[in-house]
Amino acid sequence: QCFKTGTIVRSGNWTRMLGYAADEIKPDLMSWKNLIHPDDVSSVEQIAADHEAGRTPFFKAVHRMRTKSGEWKWILNWGKVIERDERGRPLRATGIHLDLTGIRQAEASFRDSEERYRAVVQQSRDAIFLVDLETRRVIDCNAALVGFLGYDRDKLRAMAVYDFIDHSKEDIDRKLEAIERRLFKDNGTAHGRSFASPPVAYS
Repeated sequence: QCFKTGTIVRSGNWTRMLGYAADEIKPDLMSWKNLIHPDDVSSVEQIAADHEAGRTPFFKAVHRMRTKSGEWKWILNWGKVIERDERGRPLRATGIHLDLTGIRQAEASFRDSEERYRAVVQQSRDAIFLVDLETRRVIDCNAALVGFLGYDRDKLRAMAVYDFIDHSKEDIDRKLEAIERRLFKDNGTAHGRSFASPPVAYS
């Protein structure tokens, strides 16, 4: 981007990412702004203004842009002023746009799956709890466990499994260590550090 002339040189990949031909978007700032989602414009403009004024080391924003088909894509917009005049005013800037739409959709799908999982767990008649395999403390539990043990949820979250499972510490550790081994990949990298289980797993 040249701040003196107001022109922007864009790559063919950028226009193709949005479904346009190279000559369908004018090489100026307004053409870019017109493609930004209305809800994102003010925040993007503020981030740009802060960087151009020298208040931030670079420009970084995640926002939506309209494609030629009318759909919205999530874009990571990163840029930096690479030349300023003697008074610190920006002369030239460079940057990149990365399409984050697939990642955003995957995140949304994961959140939906997690919410469905939590709903199933909370509605289950089985007493289920989530335990941290390192500290052996309860991370979360469902209403059935609260009713089964008679403690409120906050009290249970402050407890270790040793506090309410009527087995020896050695027996509990042995069973949890067996579970932990199943959570590790062959190369030794853990899939996770927590495990959800009903108390009957320790009977």
